[in-house]
Amino acid sequence: SGWSESSSCSTMWASRGPTAPTASRPPGHSAWPAIIGLRVVVLAFLALAAIALVRLTRHTGASRDHALWLGLANPLVVVHLVGGLHNDAMILAFVVLGMWLSVAAAAATSPRMRWGLLAGAGIAIGLAGTIKVTSLLLLPFLAWIAGRAFLRAFARGLWMTTFAAATGTIVTVVSGAGIGWIGALSVSDRVVYWIALPTASAHLADWIGMSSFENALAVSRTLCMVAGALMLAVCWWWARPREDERDDPDALRSRAGGIFAWLTIAWTAFFVVNVLSWPWYWTV
Repeated sequence: SGWSESSSCSTMWASRGPTAPTASRPPGHSAWPAIIGLRVVVLAFLALAAIALVRLTRHTGASRDHALWLGLANPLVVVHLVGGLHNDAMILAFVVLGMWLSVAAAAATSPRMRWGLLAGAGIAIGLAGTIKVTSLLLLPFLAWIAGRAFLRAFARGLWMTTFAAATGTIVTVVSGAGIGWIGALSVSDRVVYWIALPTASAHLADWIGMSSFENALAVSRTLCMVAGALMLAVCWWWARPREDERDDPDALRSRAGGIFAWLTIAWTAFFVVNVLSWPWYWTV
């Protein structure tokens, strides 16, 4: 399929990004234009993330300075996103943009504006999902922000999911990459990364003589996958707001702060037990 040209870390865009020309560049040509071009793209998306993050803090009441320092000026972002050859800066920008639009939708007084902002949030998360599908895990949490009652949150979450799915479909068709990326999602299982919890557990089991490394790895990955799914579901349910909550800016700030806190816990737990846990994964 067309996906085979791209990196296994991404679903569709890797072969379309600024790094693509370096693979086919004739000998004797400089790679500096591609390197500088990628930095320009990264910095542009980090600027978009900064704008969305500042607007998000206005709705949640969080410290703007703390958010910018912790979210964008931390060493992982500087070293791995700005200094490395990764496209996670795009994910970061789209995810923060989707978070801000979902909170703005909850604060909107006009129904037309509210549904439009929710559609924008779905598109933003959908774009993030075309780079790494794990970004789509944010949608259930954003649904709690969009609506307090379960049925209302479900309807608005379904609205965002519809636009996210449409965005992914459009990008798939326009990019010409095809749907080979769906089958390639399992490629990460072939990578044995020693610092990931399932791999470290398998090494420990092999070292103390409980099992061979291969058998222990298969069991630990299965257990960690189940644990990760359970932790996501539990955090999502605990993040639900009270249905009798007041509908005013103060209540919205409290609700958004609580939901984002549970989202952070769920996201952290998911990557702790994930098959792969590269350092730049922790930037999002």
